[in-house]
Amino acid sequence: IEPQKNDHILDVCAAPGTKSLLMAQRVGKGGRIFACDNSQMRIDKALNDQSRHRLNNIQWHLLDATKDKFPIHEKILIDAPCSGTGVIGRRADIKWRLRKNDIQKMVNLQKSILKNISNYLKPGGKLVYSTCSLEKEENQDIIYNFLRCRTDFKLVVTNSLLPDRWVSSDGFMFSFPTKTNTDGLFAAVLQKKI
Repeated sequence: IEPQKNDHILDVCAAPGTKSLLMAQRVGKGGRIFACDNSQMRIDKALNDQSRHRLNNIQWHLLDATKDKFPIHEKILIDAPCSGTGVIGRRADIKWRLRKNDIQKMVNLQKSILKNISNYLKPGGKLVYSTCSLEKEENQDIIYNFLRCRTDFKLVVTNSLLPDRWVSSDGFMFSFPTKTNTDGLFAAVLQKKI
């Protein structure tokens, strides 16, 4: 998302707010993070963390990213809810609780979030869609499906932003645990055409 001084960034599915805090530090006092989540309990944790870090430029809102309305922004981060298969190395319980139909439930939710939130991006603005999933259905398939439906968006390849081992042949950021010695992470940068 490349937060810069004085940026205003929309961060959905944001609680407990670790990424919001980092962006708030980068945008400084003149910037603002409009952070949203659909869980008041998770927002309360984020607010506690925010006060501990003494940052005043994060505004928290209880909103549902699948259907609520949001202010228009030039930069949007969607750290989408997902199956979490990219963090199985740290959270072995995932493989025991994950059911076959859970992936499809996540896909439906992710599509709804991206479909709604993309409406609040300014022309020329950038949206980052990310997960901690290794599943193609939750990552590349979501993006390709979205781009087929929304010809007013284009994929920004991440080759110039990241080391080669972090970039898939399609131009997505994709860290595979055995290749990068990290959790499994996916991200796509989408830009709204002018």
